[in-house]
Amino acid sequence: MAVVEPGELKEQLDHLDPEIVLCGWPETKATSGKTTWVEFRPYAEPSARIHLNGQYSELSEVDLDDLLWVVDETRKLSRMSGS
Repeated sequence: MAVVEPGELKEQLDHLDPEIVLCGWPETKATSGKTTWVEFRPYAEPSARIHLNGQYSELSEVDLDDLLWVVDETRKLSRMSGS
């Protein structure tokens, strides 16, 4: 796990090659395509936008179970791809 400052995000995406990004910004083209991207903005509507394995979904409310589901699905995809 790594925490990066907003101004360093794009640079660190290539360096760290994360499986999951949780941030307050929309998905960026800087990801490799295998990264799960969760845009989490609890006071906005929708409060979360999730990009997972080429699929896009929005959640009006997010709880811990939702975030754990994203982690589980990302792990499954990672094992299936042999990463």
